[in-house]
Amino acid sequence: MGAERKLVKVVQQALSQGPMPQDALLAALGQAGLRIDSSDLYITCAMHGLADLQGDN
Repeated sequence: MGAERKLVKVVQQALSQGPMPQDALLAALGQAGLRIDSSDLYITCAMHGLADLQGDN
């Protein structure tokens, strides 16, 4: 599986339970062996319509 496809799949699985803080999502990606930063996560979510990321207030 390509890295981008794996990233999309892991984000979808993590968000299947509902919204979560960005830090928790990044941690879930790290546990799945994916190392990305918040900028790459934002771009991936926007390109694939996965999530509407908002700043943690």
